[in-house]
Amino acid sequence: MVVSAVFPTLVVIAAVGVLAVVVMRASRRGPVAEPSCAACGYAVRGLEKLICPECGSDLRLVGITTPHARTRMSPVGRALLWTMLLPIPALSLSAVISDALPAHSTREQRIDMGKPQSGAYGSVVIFGYGSGPSGSVPVATVTMRFSTATGLSPTLLINGLDLTFELDDGRQRTPGLGEFSQDAVIAWMSTAGVDTGDPAVAQEAEDLYERTLAVALGGSAGPSPHFPGTTSSSFRRRSPPPWFAPTAILFWLLIWVGGIVVTLRRRS
Repeated sequence: MVVSAVFPTLVVIAAVGVLAVVVMRASRRGPVAEPSCAACGYAVRGLEKLICPECGSDLRLVGITTPHARTRMSPVGRALLWTMLLPIPALSLSAVISDALPAHSTREQRIDMGKPQSGAYGSVVIFGYGSGPSGSVPVATVTMRFSTATGLSPTLLINGLDLTFELDDGRQRTPGLGEFSQDAVIAWMSTAGVDTGDPAVAQEAEDLYERTLAVALGGSAGPSPHFPGTTSSSFRRRSPPPWFAPTAILFWLLIWVGGIVVTLRRRS
């Protein structure tokens, strides 16, 4: 859960905040024996003017510290303390709200088909990526390409939402080529110079079509008889909705700025 993930961060921030408070309190001047300038500590008893002869401060602005006066933290000290302590409620509340919101799922899947039995082309790689609300199978955008004697084939891109496809040869992207099908796979292989009239290639094209379709729709496929050594890997991640992080950052940034303004305007 997000709450357990941020707990170590909260501990570190709290420890640094406590250390900052201790250092600032230790750096304060001790109690004075007679009325003194609050800016520099110079004794000002009996002065005819309200200007400190030591530092030149206007005593009406900086104040006069008396033997029984309680010294307060400076505005800079309060701003530092605010900055150190604000992340504790910010992270805690954000984590609780994040866990309460509908989750967002991300899915990645990669299939390395290996070299085909026909030997007409090189190894094929199918990669799918999708995201959507948690509890549903995210629709994936799938890319597929294979190696050739002269490099790589054009990339076949399949939109898992409407199962249409397009081609990208690295220089130009051709969208709107129609509905994804086995014939689309054969046409794609043909653009890379593969002899699609070979019956073995046609069987491999059918296998590639079925596996690509499974990746797009969140399914799975077993070992391939046409591509020995096929390996598959998948990854799923559950996270808050995409809008949550920037919204939370902006909200707490405004809270922090407001606190800084208040602490700096407040007189010591």
